[in-house]
Parts: sequence; C-alpha cells; structure tokens
Amino acid sequence: SSDDGSKLAAAASFGSIWTSSDSGASWQEVTNTGGEGWNAMASSSDGSKLVAVVLGGNLWRSSDYGATWQEATSTSDGKQWKDISSSDDGSKLAAVASLGSIWTSSDSGASWQEVTST
Repeated sequence: SSDDGSKLAAAASFGSIWTSSDSGASWQEVTNTGGEGWNAMASSSDGSKLVAVVLGGNLWRSSDYGATWQEATSTSDGKQWKDISSSDDGSKLAAVASLGSIWTSSDSGASWQEVTST
C-alpha cells in the first residue's frame, strides 16, 4: 500500500487480487490474475509498483497501481515463494522461496537473478 494509505492492494489465497484507490472505502477485483495461490505482496511507497508471489507458482508484477499484472517468467515456475519485499521506489525487489533460495531484481521485477540456492 502507499505510504499515505490511499492506495491499497490485497490478495486472497486462490482468489483474485483486489485494489483500492480511496483508502479502502471501495475495492476493485483484478480479474486477469486468475485463482493463484497468493502468498505475499509488496509495494513501492507510492503504491504504483506492486509485486506478488504465488506459492508453487511464479512472481507477478504491476506498474499501474495493480490495474494490470504481468507474470515474471525468469524465475522458474513452481517455486514455493514465501515472501517478497520492495524498495521505496519499487525498483529493487527481493523474494525468498522455501528452503532459503533468494532472488533479486533491480528493474522492478522485469528480470530476476537467484543469489542463493539450496
């Protein structure tokens, strides 16, 4: 969510991602994300850049406050993603999978590199 709380995003496990641009007074379902097993989400400080991880799936990113999402394909499908974090500007990301592998991105999630493996 944004620092001021006006832009919010939430993910329902095996459901959709939902966004709000009015501090949660109303919510819009993002339908192009399917029924993924969402596990965690991170946001830039202004809420414009979002990234979410899927347990047993892939990483997804948005650069338009969650209106549309793109699946990252450079991370190998099927990872057991546990958590993700974002820098304030959303350009630097770090994600962790089960058993401790860590992946990073320095381009807002367009590409990913594994920095540790187990």
